[in-house]
Amino acid sequence: MRKLHLLLLAGSMLLSQVVCGQITSPSPYCAAGYDDAAGFAVDHHISNVTLGTLNNTSGSTQYAGAHYAYYNTITAPNLTKGSSYLLSITHDGGTTIHFVAVYIDFNHNNDFTDAGERILQYTINGAGTIPNPATATVAIPTTAAAGVTRMRVMVFEDDNYTWTLGSTNATPCTADATGSFDWGETEDYNVNLVGSVATCDTVTGLTLSSITGTTAHMAWTAVTGSAGYQYIVNTTVASPTTSGTNTTATSANASGLLAGTIYYAHVRDSCGAGSFSAWVNKKFTTSVGINDVTEAQEALLSVYPNPVSNTLTVQVNGIVNGNASLQIVDVTGRTLLAAGGIANTNAIDVSALQAGIYLIQYNDGINTHVVRFVKG
Repeated sequence: MRKLHLLLLAGSMLLSQVVCGQITSPSPYCAAGYDDAAGFAVDHHISNVTLGTLNNTSGSTQYAGAHYAYYNTITAPNLTKGSSYLLSITHDGGTTIHFVAVYIDFNHNNDFTDAGERILQYTINGAGTIPNPATATVAIPTTAAAGVTRMRVMVFEDDNYTWTLGSTNATPCTADATGSFDWGETEDYNVNLVGSVATCDTVTGLTLSSITGTTAHMAWTAVTGSAGYQYIVNTTVASPTTSGTNTTATSANASGLLAGTIYYAHVRDSCGAGSFSAWVNKKFTTSVGINDVTEAQEALLSVYPNPVSNTLTVQVNGIVNGNASLQIVDVTGRTLLAAGGIANTNAIDVSALQAGIYLIQYNDGINTHVVRFVKG
C-alpha cells in the first residue's frame, strides 16, 4: 500500500509539470537525467532558479525519474550582451550534494562544452557544504550569438566523485568520464540574448552666449545617431544625479537666473531606452547691471570714499579665499580692471577712469558680491 501511495504521488507530480508546460525531452541537447543508483533514491532537487526576469519556483521535491524537466513555455529572460546579472539557485541543501552547476549555450551550437559556457559551479571539494542559494554574477559575453538559447541548471551527487573531488569539474550531460550521475535534478530553460547596450557619445562643443543677468543661451555640436539630449543649469560643478530637461535640439535657453552668479550648464546625450552619456559642463557667470545690485550684496562688500577721485578702498566683509578676485565694470558690463590676490581690505587706483557710475564685483568661485560706486 505504501509503495502504491508513492507511485501515485510521483505520477501526480509529473502530471502537474506537464500542465505547467514542462517537457522531459532535452533534444537537441544531451540528456542529463539520474539513475538513483539502481533504485536507492536520494532527494536532491532544485527549488528555485532566478536570473534577470526569470524567477521559477519548481517545488521542494524531485521530479519523477529521471529527474529532468525543460521549462520550454516559461518566458525567456532578455539578457543583454555586455551586461551582468545575478544568478541564484536554491536547492535542497543536502550535505552530500557534490555539484551545483549552470551552463548557457552562448554560441547556439546545441551543447554546453565550449569555453565560458559553464557560468556557475560549486563543488564540495572534499569538505564543507555548498551554499544555499548558490549564486554568481554572470557576465554575458559581447561575442555571444543573439537570440533564444538554452540554459541548463544541475544539482547532483555522484558517488563516482566521492573520493576524487579535488579539481574535478561538473559535466553537463549524463554520460561523463567517471560514470552516470546517481542522484540529482536538472532543469533546462530558454534565455534570450539581445544586442549590446548602446554606448552614447559624449556631447562636444558646448558654448554659452547671450549671457545677461537673468538668461543665457547654450549650444553644442550634434551627436551622430543621438535620440535627444538632456540639460540642467545649476550652481554646482558636480554632475547632476537627476534627469534634466529633454530636447531634440542642439541648443537651449536658460532663464530665471540670478545676476552676478556663477552657473554651470550641464548637457548629456541620449541613446534611447533610458541610456545616456556622461554629463559635460560649461561654467559661466551672469552679468551685473546697475539695477541688479542688491542691499544684501552691498552689506557684504563696501567701498569708500564714494564718490572717489583716485584711490578706492574695497572692504570684503567675511572670509576671503585664495580664488578671490575683484573686477571693475562699466554700466554696459565691460570689464575695465581685474585684480587677484584679494585681502579683506584692498586699495585700487581708479584715477584713470572717466567720471561716471561703475560697479565693483567680488568673486571667489563660491560667492559673488557687487557694489556701485561713483568716479568724480
